[in-house]
Amino acid sequence: MRASDWANGFLHHIGDAVNRENMVDELRSFTQVLNEGEAFAFLRDRSIPFNDKLELLMVLKDEMDFRVLALICVLVRHSMITEIDELLSEIDKGLLREKGYTIVDVTISSPLDGETESNILNYIHGLLGDNVKVYYRIDRSIVGGFIIEFDGRMIDMSTRTRLSLLKQNVVGSRTDAIPEASIHSRRMAHVYKSIDDELTAFEDRIIEEKGQKVVRVILARPLDMDTKAFIEKNIEKLFNKEVFVRYYVDPSIIGGIVLQSENDRMMDLSITGRLNEFRNHIHEEVMTLD
Repeated sequence: MRASDWANGFLHHIGDAVNRENMVDELRSFTQVLNEGEAFAFLRDRSIPFNDKLELLMVLKDEMDFRVLALICVLVRHSMITEIDELLSEIDKGLLREKGYTIVDVTISSPLDGETESNILNYIHGLLGDNVKVYYRIDRSIVGGFIIEFDGRMIDMSTRTRLSLLKQNVVGSRTDAIPEASIHSRRMAHVYKSIDDELTAFEDRIIEEKGQKVVRVILARPLDMDTKAFIEKNIEKLFNKEVFVRYYVDPSIIGGIVLQSENDRMMDLSITGRLNEFRNHIHEEVMTLD
């Protein structure tokens, strides 16, 4: 997966957490320290076992937000820690999109002079309005011209593409329109699910390392804050320790709740569970009569 996938997947994972921008600031601070210290070489060295790197990272469990630390663990596991600067840039873009900005990536073959840059910006503003953020990237392989990308669409005015189209016309080949770049919702849903599962697994590990108990509460529908507080208070009484509760919605349980710890169903108080118990009881009674 690309850095942009991890960035958008992380933002999707943390959702509307009230301190999400603080998390991004903490990730940015960690990146700055990482780039200035010797730990970066250790974490990016592929010859060192991941568990050794994880042991080092777990030292930070009480100093960092567990969601930020989980992201760093995942990046190290996938040997993507070297792309953390690009990931931060993509996270910043994601936050700007949420604030209503259109993110425009402009690929150029060499640095622009003031007049050319002004002409490109005027073109972009005329096309998309003023609420845009423009990012430039140099790619000498496009030879000249520029490529504009935004909202999954592409305007390719590069010399490389024009020469390619000219060549096709000269040899009599069929020329198709330049394909429009698009984000396939099915692929992104799969990517987000994969990232969410992996981040959750590392978060749970970090939480357990800090001495808390992770409990999953499965509900038929979302709960209000007061009901959640009541449930969490009683779960802590059950375990006699501090707990971290994850809530999941599953309409198939009809009503009630299911409590899970470490992926094992420990208490099924759902309507579906009770109906199954009643059905099994009736089945046993019938077998007894036979």
